[in-house]
Amino acid sequence: MLNHRCDLWLLATFVFSTPAVQAALPEAPPEFAWAVQAGGKSHDKTRGLTVDTRGNVFLTGEFVGTSQFGEHTLTSAGAMDFFIAKCDSNGKFLWARSAGGSGTDRGYGVATDAAGNCYVTGHFQSTNATFSGVAVPNSGDYDIFVAKYDAAGRQLWVRTAGGKGYDYGHGIAVDARGNVFVTGALVGEGAFGDLRITAAGGAHVFCARYDSDGKLLWARTAEGRASNSGHGIAVDGAGNAYIGGYTGGAGTLGGLALTNATGRDVLVAKLTPDGIVAWVSEGHGSTNALAHEITCDRAGNVWASGMFKGLLKLADRTVTSHGDNDLFLTSFDPAGKRLWTRTGGGPRVDYGLGVATDGA
Repeated sequence: MLNHRCDLWLLATFVFSTPAVQAALPEAPPEFAWAVQAGGKSHDKTRGLTVDTRGNVFLTGEFVGTSQFGEHTLTSAGAMDFFIAKCDSNGKFLWARSAGGSGTDRGYGVATDAAGNCYVTGHFQSTNATFSGVAVPNSGDYDIFVAKYDAAGRQLWVRTAGGKGYDYGHGIAVDARGNVFVTGALVGEGAFGDLRITAAGGAHVFCARYDSDGKLLWARTAEGRASNSGHGIAVDGAGNAYIGGYTGGAGTLGGLALTNATGRDVLVAKLTPDGIVAWVSEGHGSTNALAHEITCDRAGNVWASGMFKGLLKLADRTVTSHGDNDLFLTSFDPAGKRLWTRTGGGPRVDYGLGVATDGA
């Protein structure tokens, strides 16, 4: 669908304003409809945000101690707890929920379905963590969690996965039927429900699919001794999943080769609804690179945003950063062919952290 048009919004963090970036910015500053804050006297951080079809905003992240979300107060059970909160379209907090235990527990990704349910993923270190009174087992170090809440903030289910390594869920997406897709990293041997997985070497990117009731349908991981990870995930109208992240060396994903020789390369991959890896695209660079977020339209056209330093080769296009890390935005068709790439930045650190389409 090369003629399919979508307008894009790219969310980026510019640590320093630079001429290269300023040239692309509009002259008039944006007008904010509203702004709200939440938190307490200690560490509070939002790591994931999404908006449902009614304009409600969902936030997830972590907090320490006592934090205020409008009229709703959360108190952590230990060192750091995960939170999920909902605002209406006018910025009023409707509810806030937390979970965790005595260790460090974080929320990373959040998604919604057409019915207004929200889904969140992250990781938890606590051996005594509870989610709305439900005790969850920890297999060692950090484990992955996936939880579902209804529109009123009632927890419907929670699932965990992982092993004895530093495992995390980072990105989450939901298809039209309520199937949930999660990506992140698994270190060493671990389990998704009754499915045992061995990931030799360092961290390995995974993609898992659950149905709307939390039943695990399948899980796939990369193979090899190199480290790689999934950060962003999106689902098209046919139920295909697209993951963005990085590869840290040679290996395979669903039988397809990962050929990175040095550093960290950009990873973009497509999986069918049955978990078959349809294609893998790598962006080879001279040093660390990462696809931090990914989105797609219903037809399967894909956009990925992230960062790179030095040289980065995406298919037939090679780009060079202006100094330190630069941001990039790149596009693929449903078959994995790169369509175009844009970059921005200056001599300092610039990241591409999010990307979304308007559906036009």
